[in-house]
Amino acid sequence: METRRLLSSYTDGDRTLQLWEAEMEGERAYELVSGGVFLMASYNALSSERMVSRAIERFGHPRSLLIGGLGLGYSAREACLDRELTRIDVVEIDRQIIEWNRELLAPRLGALDDPRLRILEGDFLRYIEAE
Repeated sequence: METRRLLSSYTDGDRTLQLWEAEMEGERAYELVSGGVFLMASYNALSSERMVSRAIERFGHPRSLLIGGLGLGYSAREACLDRELTRIDVVEIDRQIIEWNRELLAPRLGALDDPRLRILEGDFLRYIEAE
């Protein structure tokens, strides 16, 4: 039996961002919803993890990595597994997602403890244009 509960909700203008927690087959899962539209869930973390691990392999284990979007923190956590990376920057446009990761998800998922990881608030496209 699946049970869901709303962990947190944030409204900015006419958009509502929600973080849900679900119990599915005895496992805890997290879902991110924006304006009623499902964005991502922890039970789909494999795609985020593979995107990062394959990029690292493809580019020959670079020393730094830039990730567009923090989401539920799985891409950042996967990047932190690579000990050859000396710098991991994640650009996230939504302050609320950053706060949820720090306050609600990091204690559960352990994604933000690594000193190589910097979470930068801002628009990813503007960030890369400025670089």
